[in-house]
Amino acid sequence: MAQRSERQVFGWDQRRHVALLAIVLLAAPATITHAAPLDPDDSMFDANAAANAGRGDWSTPPYLGTLDIETDGAVPKITGVINGPFGFTLVEHATGIVLDQGPSSQNGVDDWNREIAVFVFPEDVVMGGSFTSINVVGSRPFVILARGGLTLNKEIDVSGSDAGNWVEGNSNPIAGGAGVAGGGTGGTGSPGPLTEPKVSVARGEGPGNLSEIILAGSLGYWPGAGFGGRGDDSNQGASPVYGDLLERLQAGSGGGGVVGTSPVLDPDTSGGGGGAGGGAVELGATGTLTINAEIRANGGTGSAQGGTATSISDGSNGSGGGVLLHANDVVVSSGLRANARNNTQSRAFHPGGGGRIALLESGLASYTFGDGLATIGLGNVQAHASSDDALSGVITISPQLARVKNGFSVVLIPGYIANLEADVHSTQERVLAVATDLTIQSGGTADYLADDSLDSDDVITVDAGGVLNTNGFSDTVGGLAVNGHAALGAGTTLTTDTFAESGTVAVETGAVLAIGHSGGVSTFTGQLSGGGGLTVLGGAQTMQSTFIYTGPTHVVDGTLTINNTFTTPGDTITVDAPGTLLASGILQRDLAGDGSVTATGALVLGSLTSGSGISFDGTLNAGANQVVLFDANTAELGAQTNVAAGGQLNAINGAALGNGEQVTATGPASIDGVFTNDGTVNGPAGPGEFLTFHKDVTGIGSFTGNIEFLQGYSPGASPAAISIDGNVALGPASQLLLELAGLAPGTGHDRLAISGNLGAAGGLTVALLDGYHPSLGDAFDVLAFGSVTGGFSAITLPALGGGLAFDASQVLTTGTLTVVPEPGTFAITAVAWLVGAATRRRHRHANVR
Repeated sequence: MAQRSERQVFGWDQRRHVALLAIVLLAAPATITHAAPLDPDDSMFDANAAANAGRGDWSTPPYLGTLDIETDGAVPKITGVINGPFGFTLVEHATGIVLDQGPSSQNGVDDWNREIAVFVFPEDVVMGGSFTSINVVGSRPFVILARGGLTLNKEIDVSGSDAGNWVEGNSNPIAGGAGVAGGGTGGTGSPGPLTEPKVSVARGEGPGNLSEIILAGSLGYWPGAGFGGRGDDSNQGASPVYGDLLERLQAGSGGGGVVGTSPVLDPDTSGGGGGAGGGAVELGATGTLTINAEIRANGGTGSAQGGTATSISDGSNGSGGGVLLHANDVVVSSGLRANARNNTQSRAFHPGGGGRIALLESGLASYTFGDGLATIGLGNVQAHASSDDALSGVITISPQLARVKNGFSVVLIPGYIANLEADVHSTQERVLAVATDLTIQSGGTADYLADDSLDSDDVITVDAGGVLNTNGFSDTVGGLAVNGHAALGAGTTLTTDTFAESGTVAVETGAVLAIGHSGGVSTFTGQLSGGGGLTVLGGAQTMQSTFIYTGPTHVVDGTLTINNTFTTPGDTITVDAPGTLLASGILQRDLAGDGSVTATGALVLGSLTSGSGISFDGTLNAGANQVVLFDANTAELGAQTNVAAGGQLNAINGAALGNGEQVTATGPASIDGVFTNDGTVNGPAGPGEFLTFHKDVTGIGSFTGNIEFLQGYSPGASPAAISIDGNVALGPASQLLLELAGLAPGTGHDRLAISGNLGAAGGLTVALLDGYHPSLGDAFDVLAFGSVTGGFSAITLPALGGGLAFDASQVLTTGTLTVVPEPGTFAITAVAWLVGAATRRRHRHANVR
């Protein structure tokens, strides 16, 4: 089949409808040329959509009952039969219109399935829900369209009925099964003649059975019906294939009736009737079409003589019908069936042909199939024939699906299509259209070579037991799902939007697996190995594996979540802005970049054997977790480090906060390791809540909030003026070191200005720098505070010599250190002063006398 454009496939060209709108509004049935599928937004449906406004929710009727879809009559209807406390009530839920699809000459039949019943809704539609069942009544195929989403919660069965079985003693012809929703009625059987010069056999209804034939001199066996797949008969040939759901909505033909054996041979044997063909259903939506219940359009079985192997009066089987689904996104979580059913009591002389199923999607997303479906035709979506001799049905997929089955190996190169040869009775369906998505089943192998070209929305699925190999392959796909094994060879750059499942992926040295180019969300629980690298381009990517690959990890954008560990050494983890790494466990890799790293649990970052273990310029969010920083040298913190209540930051070989960078604690938290603050440290502001430093702290940076020093604190790397806009607590083992090299605060000597309370404890040490020697009377304003509690357990002052000493008696009142005479010199000076004072007093008294 030649491929058509999306507009051609969907047949949504609204220009053809403008001139016909008046006809549709004024009369039913309307005569148009139908092109499947119908567009829910077509303006010719406006009047019908308006009439059905507010009638699209059939999920919660007041009482249990049935939902009947009546396709016959001038005005088709959808009616609820509600079983309530006062009996049965009929509630009209929707009305439809009849469209004439126009003549179509197929196998000499030009009026088959011309009329279809169409129901259009201006909003979301939910079918089923509390209704116990959905019943379809009437001879026309039907279409339900929604301008929004359409959800099916109860099964729809438009299968053709079986012909009646032979009953002993009955020589009357057996009628064929009755069709519904366009399914052809089976042909009526005929009794066996007394003599056999000529035998008349009745055909089933529909183009899949040719006109009645006359057989001379032999018994007649009418072949089963055809539709998407031809019916067959080993004696009389096959019924023809017809129909294309992409052009018109059609159903399956009924099986032919057959002649019975001669009454001379078997007086009470009549000819068997044919099974009816499966009906036709079209569901379409402009939003998401969700199929939560089966849609069945199976053909009926012909009549059979129960349990008797000698009879040859079995009727022919009808063909499978048509199921057409289309929407922006199609989600199938239950079965789609268009099979020609086997007659287990028959000798299968008269098998029916498989039907047609078409799944069309206007969006670019891939189909979602439930029940663990890995490939089309293995459980959920079927269009089987009823015998090996008949032709299986046709499944059309857009976007298309490729599959590599058990026992097959394919090489995908430009212009090559995966081998879709089917196993008998397991994957008989023929998939129309060129396949680009790829599913590798158990036992299958696919090799992607250099210069392959895939679409960015294609999906590669590797089932358990399947193998994908690449070599020098660089391309972009929509998704990679690996339950089996994928080996990305050297020179490969495989870019995928999503990366999922639980298999093994080997990224060889020189190869890169890049995820999330279109913002996809994925979770991978398998193993990632090799010397290659992992790149996250966007979206939300969760890796729950224990990684053993050793190449670089690069988060360019989006989020990478690592819920386990990097327990083996490897190349650098680089997180660029606006990318985010969410991690817990052990990440034994250098950390770089200017993005964001957030601990989701206890976390170890960096490498103790690398001098660049932590060289991070971005944001580190420790939260309430313990984060350990490994670096052979000092760990270099980024622009912002955040610690929540209970959080701990542990820098094994110390940490440094640069100019313009910040550490912020939003609750009581701690930092362990030698710390250099050349930026801003923001402690918590709550009463009694402190950011506690367990090791020595230095630097010229400032502080806010509540800060506690348990070991040493030395403002600046040389004399500096440091402000703390908050409260300071000095622990019992702490040492506050203040350095003096001149009289000017901030440049000549340290000055620590605390806006709140100073909780003094531990020791105070004053040191002189660069041989500085202060003079008598010099005063140094080293401390400022709003209030003081406690006191220093010890004050260590440098010796000045020359009869001078420091007076620290005012350091916790005025914050001042003063140079005074040392105590011995001061006593002699004081005696001399007192003697002089007494002499002066005597002189004054003498003058007075």
